[in-house]
Amino acid sequence: MRSSVPGRRIDILWETLQRVVWKGVLLAGVLGLIIPGCHSVPLRNSYDNRPLSSITPQSLILQDDLDIVPPVDLPQIPLPPVAGTPELNETWPLSLREAVNIALRNSEILRTLDGEDVISSGVTTFDPGVVEASREAAVAAFDATLKVGYSGNQYHQPPSTFFGPGIPANARRDDGTLTASLVKPWMTGGSASVAYNPMTGYLFFPDGTSGIFNPKHTATFEISARQPLLKGAGLEVNRAPIRVAQLRADQSVWDVKQATLALVRSVEEAYWNLQAAQAALRAIDDVLPYIDDVVHIQEERLKEERTIRAELAKARAQQATFRQQRINARSEALKQELLLRNLMGLPPENGLTIVPSLQPTRAPLAADPAATMRIAADNRPILMSQRLRIRIREMELLVAENGLKPQLDLQALYRTNGLSDNVGESLSMALKNQYTDWSAGANFSVPLGRRAGRANLHAAELILSRERLLLRQELHATAHRLGDLFRQLDAAQNEFGQAEIRVRETQEWLKGARSRYEDPPPGADGQDWLLLALNDYLQAIRSAADANTEVALILARYNTLLATLEEEQGILLASYDIQLDGDPIQSARATSWKIEQELIEPSVWDLREGE
Repeated sequence: MRSSVPGRRIDILWETLQRVVWKGVLLAGVLGLIIPGCHSVPLRNSYDNRPLSSITPQSLILQDDLDIVPPVDLPQIPLPPVAGTPELNETWPLSLREAVNIALRNSEILRTLDGEDVISSGVTTFDPGVVEASREAAVAAFDATLKVGYSGNQYHQPPSTFFGPGIPANARRDDGTLTASLVKPWMTGGSASVAYNPMTGYLFFPDGTSGIFNPKHTATFEISARQPLLKGAGLEVNRAPIRVAQLRADQSVWDVKQATLALVRSVEEAYWNLQAAQAALRAIDDVLPYIDDVVHIQEERLKEERTIRAELAKARAQQATFRQQRINARSEALKQELLLRNLMGLPPENGLTIVPSLQPTRAPLAADPAATMRIAADNRPILMSQRLRIRIREMELLVAENGLKPQLDLQALYRTNGLSDNVGESLSMALKNQYTDWSAGANFSVPLGRRAGRANLHAAELILSRERLLLRQELHATAHRLGDLFRQLDAAQNEFGQAEIRVRETQEWLKGARSRYEDPPPGADGQDWLLLALNDYLQAIRSAADANTEVALILARYNTLLATLEEEQGILLASYDIQLDGDPIQSARATSWKIEQELIEPSVWDLREGE
């Protein structure tokens, strides 16, 4: 407002801001609190009835209280020497449980074993927290919004300019507008608002003499509401984005669990492979003294002219072959140790040589294939994640079905007005409800043909059908994977039984061949007999080394298959008393997932019939 008296405009503006902002915002806040439903509605988890606010961010919690190995910077990582002698390092007896715990304590990035390399799974323990934030953003769509605005204008136009309703007057004027509103969206699809929204058009002419316009202040309070009856109406439709965000958060936890299962299985695989590689190295070390004795004996016999140079060359060639194999076996053991260190999040070298202390399992597997499939269907993360994906598609189908409806909205407005020469009187007049307006009505609209809505609905139906088929296929594939694991475990167990017989018999063969070679029977000093004894002894040494190496490899493969079977069932973490904070399996069980029994082919489990 502008006044001919110096400084009056500033006083009027300051008075307007103080009174209107205070009373308008106070009234808007009180009305916003007392209107039914303005309080925050506790949303529920998609699985159970816990409030979402009670669900904490996901993080790995282990039963064993081990110190967390601090992350190291790349320049500080000691590299293993190329020509080092790990045999001189101090040994580090490491149990499998310790290896798994150390790996999980260093699992900000979840790793997995891919053939002969360790790769990142692309999943981190921070992912559920990121998705949890998006769920909170979806919930925030129903938060109340407070808006306050002020605009001041000054006009100074040439004389005799017409303005307003066409009244000739001094073309110099000031005006100001202060607005405030509190808007609350509802889960029913509607919204309510309380606003201080004065109408403009009442002007003040600094040098005017008219008492009608010089000056006037308006005050207007509005309460309005809008509620859809068809399109956009209903709790399920409007809560769908929140439920979808929650389902995606649950999917993220399942992804973390799947990656954690892969990490634990990878640690087991690397652990047993390291033990097998070290066993293969010991097998060669055990027979090297035998071949060294053969070379020494052949050298002495050559000096006594009891053999020929070719026989000594044969022994030396075998000696070189074993030493070459030892170099390869030692390199393989170092490689397997590096893979295990990589999975555990440790540097390549710390002055210690890891020696697995746990002996591999030799007992045959006792499990019911049908029960194993039921456990997998209830616990396998990829199956649970696919079920959640179906739930998401069902929510999208619900929204698409609602989008096909016409738009029919009910609207209502109640307004109280005030007008006076000063701000305070205009506000008092408005609050007395002496001059009020109201309106009520309905708006209807529908796109002719509704082609977009029909197309969206048809796409949602097809996507839902596709996700259900993918679940059927994943159940089918899981059944075949488990069946193949049972086949491999059965074959490995039978192979191990034969390998044990081979080890036992080759040891007997080695003893007899050595005795015959070093102390031939009387009358067996002929050249042919010595050649036969040497060949038999060398072959026995070779067979003993191969048998011990083979049994170690079979045991490593058998124990890795056992870990893989538990991974496929989704229960590998439970074997180590490892729990995820807020593990989704507890919530999933609360919903009593029904397994589609017709999707599981009974013939898959008839693996042992006819044996």
